[in-house]
Amino acid sequence: MSAQPDFPIVFPSVHELTSQLLINGYDIKRFVFNKKYKVTKPDGSVHTCQNEREFADWAATELQIKFGFRPEPVTRTASGVAGDNLAGIGGWLILWAIGLLLTIAFGAVGTVQLVSVLPRVNAATGGTVFMHIIFIGALTIFTAYAAVCFFRKKAETPILMKIFLVVNTVISVLLLLADSRTGIEASDVKNLVTSIVACAIWIPYFNKSKRVTATFVN
Repeated sequence: MSAQPDFPIVFPSVHELTSQLLINGYDIKRFVFNKKYKVTKPDGSVHTCQNEREFADWAATELQIKFGFRPEPVTRTASGVAGDNLAGIGGWLILWAIGLLLTIAFGAVGTVQLVSVLPRVNAATGGTVFMHIIFIGALTIFTAYAAVCFFRKKAETPILMKIFLVVNTVISVLLLLADSRTGIEASDVKNLVTSIVACAIWIPYFNKSKRVTATFVN
């Protein structure tokens, strides 16, 4: 069996195709674990695609036949995206690689420290400390799972990163409310503002970045 040549393979951007289908009244569901796509057309009929490549091919054909839409192509070779070499954890994704590892480290240390002081706190603050342990511990575990998917370049990584951002914001709000019983600190407000700003910056990035599309394909 001969080796497959490293020639460019051209297919449309999945993000662009998804946006155009939604604009034209299609409903799209992507199943994270089996990577299938379920598309409900405006007439109610359903089309299922087994993977992202099959979805891209079908969607491009569907849009071109029914609406005359010609999506901008993305060119790949066996080694990644042609030309700009976008495939891989580089660019702004390096910040995420560092941030995920630091979040896991600080979260684990913070959880251990809170558990160690829990027996020594009084009843008035014990509930607040316990809530911190639960929230920070849960976020740390989720971050560890997301980091594994990130470094293995799993296709579900962009979704997990957006969930991480939203969950982190929700936890910041809950911790702020919990601390309001004993007095809100400036660090609580800072964490909440930082989380909101991070959502505003990074969620659009994971939706539109060509590097993200090219990298998380496994």
